[in-house]
Amino acid sequence: MTTNQVPLNPKYLQTSKMKNFTHYILIILLAMIACACKKTVTVQLPTYTSGPNGLAGNNVFAIVGDAQNNLWFGTNAGISKFDGANWTSYNTANVNTVPGHIGLYSNAIHAIAIDNQGTEWFATSRGWSEYNGTSWIAYMDTIKKDTVNFYSIVIDKQNNKWCGTNVGVIEITDTSMITHIISSNGDTFSVYSIAIDPQGQKWFGTSAGVGVSPFASPTDTIHQVYTSNSDSLINNYVNTIVIDANGNKWFGTVGGVSELTVSNHWKNYSTINGLAGNWVLAITFDSQGNKWFGTGGGVSKLNGTQWTTYTIDNGLVGTLITAIYIDQQGNKWFGTTLGVSELKSGN
Repeated sequence: MTTNQVPLNPKYLQTSKMKNFTHYILIILLAMIACACKKTVTVQLPTYTSGPNGLAGNNVFAIVGDAQNNLWFGTNAGISKFDGANWTSYNTANVNTVPGHIGLYSNAIHAIAIDNQGTEWFATSRGWSEYNGTSWIAYMDTIKKDTVNFYSIVIDKQNNKWCGTNVGVIEITDTSMITHIISSNGDTFSVYSIAIDPQGQKWFGTSAGVGVSPFASPTDTIHQVYTSNSDSLINNYVNTIVIDANGNKWFGTVGGVSELTVSNHWKNYSTINGLAGNWVLAITFDSQGNKWFGTGGGVSKLNGTQWTTYTIDNGLVGTLITAIYIDQQGNKWFGTTLGVSELKSGN
C-alpha cells in the first residue's frame, strides 16, 4: 500500500480539530429534531420503512439504481434491493455465511456506486465491498484495518474506485491501493464527498473546504483549494458535491449550497433564498433541469428562480433528507432517517 501525503496550502484553510464522529453526531441531532416535528398529514407519499418486506434499516444514507431499474439502498442496518415489487436485504449475517470468507465488514452502508461491468460497490464504516450479482468480496485497509471509515465512493472512466474516508482519499485500481492523505499544519481531513468532472479532475469535499486534483500519479498533490475564507464557498464543511450537465459544480454544506459556474462565478443559496434548511446532504438534477436539494428541513426543488419545498406536511416520512435518487421513470426517491418516500413523476 502506498501512502501519499498531500499538503493543502495553509493560507486557504482554517485549522480544524473536528473529530470524525462529529459528522454523525450532528446528523443524529438533526434526526431527533425531525422526529420531534413529525405530525399528522393529509397527503401521504408512498413510504417504505424497515421490516421483513421492506428496508434493512430506516436510516438511509444512499440510493442508487442499476441498469435493470432495481433500486439499491444503503442503510444503517445493511443493504436493500427493490425491484419494484419485492425487497431483498443483505447484511453481515446473511452475506458472511462461508467460514473464513468475509463479504461485508459492516452493516453501516454510507455510499453505493456501480461500475461499467454492473458490479455494485459499497462504502461502509469498516471497509468496502463488491457484489457482482452472485458473490461478495470485502476489502479493508491492510495497514489501518477497521479504523478507516468509508464515507463516499465514485468510479472513474478507467473503472478505478475513489473512496472518501476519515484518513483521506483511497484510490483503488485493479492492481493497487493508494492513500492520498489530505492535510494541513499536521491536521488530516476526512473526505465526505467526491465528484469527477469531464476533464478527470477530482473534487473532494472535506471539513475544511474543497480540494481539486487529477491525482494522475501517486505523488500528485492538491492543485486548487476553495474555502469560505479565500473564495465564496458558503461554508467549509462540505457534505456532497455534484456536477451538472453544463459542468457547473454544486456543493452541499452545513451552511447552504454553493454553485461554481463554468465561468468561475459563485452563487450561494440558503434558507434566505428558499432552501428548506441550510444543512444540505444531497443534491441531484432531473431531466427538466430542476435542482433537488435534500436538507435538514425537507426537500427543496429549484426551477429557475422558483422554489418548492416538500416536508412532512406534504407527505415525506421524515424531515432530514440524507439521499435523493431519480429513477428511469422520473420518480424521486428521498432517503431520510425514518425511511424512504417516493414522489411520482410529474410532481
